[in-house]
Amino acid sequence: WVERKDVEEVMPHVLKGGYILGRMLDVAEKKGKGKIDFPAFLTLFAPFELSCPQETQRAYLFTLYDVDDDGRVSPQDLYHTISHIFDAPPHQIHQIVNTTFAELDTDRDGYLLPSDFQAANEALLSIMHCPFSTAQ
Repeated sequence: WVERKDVEEVMPHVLKGGYILGRMLDVAEKKGKGKIDFPAFLTLFAPFELSCPQETQRAYLFTLYDVDDDGRVSPQDLYHTISHIFDAPPHQIHQIVNTTFAELDTDRDGYLLPSDFQAANEALLSIMHCPFSTAQ
């Protein structure tokens, strides 16, 4: 096991002031109660590798945006994450959220699913792709 606090101490400002790192650790530890099993720790940064398949990156990106871990990204999830990543006024963040949902929420149910992230065009996804390089 790897202690979450140890990772946070070693990498406090990784990826946008620590918010993305915090989400990554949230995803990795799931049931670990402050601990991350070693295989999960080893794969923690795999989606950031340029050689990582785009489908894997998009699936991982989805888990980072699914703040409440309900299997779908709500406008609130998206706003929450984007507001921690970008230094922008609230009205610009709302514009990003509205544009994202207009483009990706094809069934207009008010949620984004993993399949919506997989089907996203590169231009729109690049807005949300803060930790990842889309150039491959």
